[in-house]
Amino acid sequence: AVKKLWKIIVPSNFTKKEILKYNIDYNKISVIYPPVDVENILPNKNKKNIIVSIGRFTKEKKHEIMIDSFKKLNIKGWELHLIGSFKEGNELYDKNYLSMLKKKSINNNVFIHENMPHINVLKFLEKSKIYWHARGYSEKNKSEYENFGISTVEAMAAGCLPIVINLGAQPEIVKNNKNGYCWNSQDELIEITQRIINDFPKKLLLNAIKSSQKYSKNKFVMNFTSK
Repeated sequence: AVKKLWKIIVPSNFTKKEILKYNIDYNKISVIYPPVDVENILPNKNKKNIIVSIGRFTKEKKHEIMIDSFKKLNIKGWELHLIGSFKEGNELYDKNYLSMLKKKSINNNVFIHENMPHINVLKFLEKSKIYWHARGYSEKNKSEYENFGISTVEAMAAGCLPIVINLGAQPEIVKNNKNGYCWNSQDELIEITQRIINDFPKKLLLNAIKSSQKYSKNKFVMNFTSK
């Protein structure tokens, strides 16, 4: 016998709104944010002048936008580090795209890290100051937007101030001017980053660390069992 579907679990309110297009009963959809291991992530007291972004090296992550934005910033002594997976032979990954990113990075204080072990990624976040996210920029198809953002939460828990694109589920995690910043244009990304480097908002950073805890594994279990 076929059982009737009684509940759909989605990772964000953004996703919930998207699947309502398929005439699914609103009350049958529950938002439960994915669990993030925030309890085991701690900011490093010796932070370095690093902007970091995490995302597989595929075109929808818009690494080239971040590289171009970093090159336009008027900052000395800062580095941009792009961390992500790249799987040779996998149809999701384009070797030419990665090669283009590497060429753009030369002599610009931009560093690309392929297939870094996750434990090392967390350590890298813990010593970085700013986190960037750009997936969905200039895209009209909402399937290209982020439907949650585990790396954004990990970065916040690690004490990175998030500056993320104002699309998908990112603004659910990052509340503009409260625990980070959301940007709509490349010029805005550059302006916000320049401003906070000149005058770092410590209160917002503390809010970012605190708000990351709402995505803990314990919170996930509580939310899941209550639904």
